Amino acid sequence: MHLDERDLRIMAALEKDARLSNKDLADHIALSPAACWERVKRLEKNGFIVGYHAAIDDSQLLGFSKVILQVELKNHRQVDFTKFEAFMMAEDLVVRCTAVGGDIDYFVEVVANSVNQFQEAVDAWLEADIGIKKYYSYFVTKDIKRPQVMALKRGQ
Repeated sequence: MHLDERDLRIMAALEKDARLSNKDLADHIALSPAACWERVKRLEKNGFIVGYHAAIDDSQLLGFSKVILQVELKNHRQVDFTKFEAFMMAEDLVVRCTAVGGDIDYFVEVVANSVNQFQEAVDAWLEADIGIKKYYSYFVTKDIKRPQVMALKRGQ
């Protein structure tokens, strides 16, 4: 699917504020509401817009631990990556799992109610034999920059 400047502007506006009404979105990008609605539906259908979410300020919540792990797998066959990724997708404490190149294979972000709950989860992962060779845990003390709107502009 070819994306034009209006498609990019629609995605940027919705990423910044998913609660925009179709009329406000259409006004923002200078389209009729009907044409804007068709574009949004096309972007959803083609997998460019995959959902609408509320941004939660987790610093307002008490009683949880956020941990980032670096994970290296024992083996690097496709079956090993598939097994690990499927396990992470099903794990409720995992809020983000990112495959990376380099000395490690994954960054895994975990949110647990306590350090004990986190350690119990990691112990269970090791017992499940999902291919973890080694891991390093980093407890988040403060989020400096949180995820925000991507720069959806051509040529950047």
